[in-house]
Amino acid sequence: EEDALPLSPGHDASDPHTWSQPRLPTISVAAVVRLQLALSPANVFLGLRADSLREIAEAMLQRLVAGGLLAAEQHERVAEALLSAKRLAPGPDSPNRGPTVA
Repeated sequence: EEDALPLSPGHDASDPHTWSQPRLPTISVAAVVRLQLALSPANVFLGLRADSLREIAEAMLQRLVAGGLLAAEQHERVAEALLSAKRLAPGPDSPNRGPTVA
């Protein structure tokens, strides 16, 4: 039949025991609420134009200061901690060693 949906390899439409209910993940209501809060417009930078990690960090820190979540006096110190090469670069023995960010 040309109108029939294509079958996945290894499935026989004539054998009803080869099909099963889809297995869908479950998530708690609390987890959905946390996800919604994490994806709120205050936490997502849609349309952010930045050419470097430094510009992204600066936009994030400015939003934290404006929202009262970070003291203005701490801005520079937090920026230095976020952008320090030692924190971003994996150690020589790290299995996930990648390019060093300066």
